Amino acid sequence: MAESNLDRLSAQIGFTACDIYMCLCSTLDEKKEEIKQLKLNEFESKKDTLISEIKKRTNTTDTEFIEEIVGAIVFDRIKRNKDPSKAFEEFKKNLPKFDAKEMERIITKSLGILIEDGLLAYAIWLESENKDPHKVITVSSLKILTDTNLISNKMSNLRDVMLEISSSIQKTLLARQLLERMLIYARYRAKALQKGSD
Repeated sequence: MAESNLDRLSAQIGFTACDIYMCLCSTLDEKKEEIKQLKLNEFESKKDTLISEIKKRTNTTDTEFIEEIVGAIVFDRIKRNKDPSKAFEEFKKNLPKFDAKEMERIITKSLGILIEDGLLAYAIWLESENKDPHKVITVSSLKILTDTNLISNKMSNLRDVMLEISSSIQKTLLARQLLERMLIYARYRAKALQKGSD
């Protein structure tokens, strides 16, 4: 892939990730009264509607990327719990909130860890924090590495991905460059979203 195409892809993923996360949070907030009345199976049946609405708001055609972010922030949190119904009740009380300033801070910290400590430390830190912005960055990282064919579509654990990539110096350097660019563009977008909300 040409250098300009890699830069464009990095920008697209970084910007779109912030937009999807912001739109997901605002859509859930707008529908909070409706969501409070739903049972888990009813909420799950509305997943496609939620994704369609976010797709319209973000002007992206990448439905899979939206599904992955929505899945990581909303549905995985509920499904991975021993008692999904109880987890859904807790989710309804604490809907995700988008904070552009916090997103920028987390992106900046992620970028610092990537640059200073490397790919594996970056993956471990994101996994250990496990908050919504970290999940967005993890999904975005997997997306850019998949879209550039550095990893296969089937890989979903960022730590395992980084271990595999680290076996080749060329892959390591390219992955680091791509992730740095993506994070820089995501940080620009988060900063712009702060100014838009002031």
